[in-house]
Amino acid sequence: MIYPDTAQNAIHEVISALRTTNDFDLGFNRALEVFLKDFNLDRALILQVSGDRLTVTHELSKNGGSHTRLSFSAQESTMMVLTMLSRNPDGADIEALVLERDNPDISFQPYSDAFKNISSHALVEIRGQTFIGFTVLQSIEARSWSRDELASLEKLSEFLAVITCMYFEQQKLISDYKVLETQLKISSLDLDSNDSSAIQVINAVELIANACEFAEFKLYLSEKNGLVDAVTKDHLDSTDMDNPFVSVSSVKRGSSFLGGADAPACFSGKAGLIIPIVYKEDLLGVFGMWTSTRHNDYVSPQCREIAITLAKTLSEKMRK
Repeated sequence: MIYPDTAQNAIHEVISALRTTNDFDLGFNRALEVFLKDFNLDRALILQVSGDRLTVTHELSKNGGSHTRLSFSAQESTMMVLTMLSRNPDGADIEALVLERDNPDISFQPYSDAFKNISSHALVEIRGQTFIGFTVLQSIEARSWSRDELASLEKLSEFLAVITCMYFEQQKLISDYKVLETQLKISSLDLDSNDSSAIQVINAVELIANACEFAEFKLYLSEKNGLVDAVTKDHLDSTDMDNPFVSVSSVKRGSSFLGGADAPACFSGKAGLIIPIVYKEDLLGVFGMWTSTRHNDYVSPQCREIAITLAKTLSEKMRK
């Protein structure tokens, strides 16, 4: 199989990064950099499925501007995915789609910040055994895309599908190790003493926040009169259903929040999680975590599962 030069160079950069650093993110960014330079583009992105929406996971801009690192809305994500799947339902032929802002024949016009002020896009799906996401090339000015440019994008996406599956497997191993390590640490905490149990639960939640790569957290513990801040001892108004800690504790089911306006006030605009601590049917407490140490403005499904698993471990420890 003959690969266009740009595709070969991009793939070489990914392989080189993996050989020297085993850093998938570095490899993906280097591949995008090759496309930026060779095609004189303004921005290149990789979008991946995260829960029910697409998220910008990798991004490079020609001017070195700030990264969007955002999630598309569920509606926008569905529109993008269905547009591509309708063109290639069985995944047999990976083909780039060109979107022009002024082309009335293209019904898909995304509204996300990642697509604003862009006149021309070329995007192609990344698909392994399942749909993974998109590679997107963007130009602020209107431009035409040559067949070689689109072929390079298609070949890179085919390669990224293989590499991304390897990346997911690596992340699964790292995740499993983090869970096991944190479970052992939580199990070693002494929650038998009434004088120190609240402090130990705080320590346990801090361990969970570290495992989920969040820098900040807040814990409320259940007492006779309701939920109480584990640090300040302030009571939470159980009738305030607009407070996400109250709403999550009432349904006893965790919830994730995007950054920005969707985030709870105490999250300071950062994406995060609120997870209840439940033993059987008893609510023992609820905690929130935010400000990702990886600077992500989204919460992955894997992160949410880690938090839920570790919260269950903590609840069992608290009831022993």
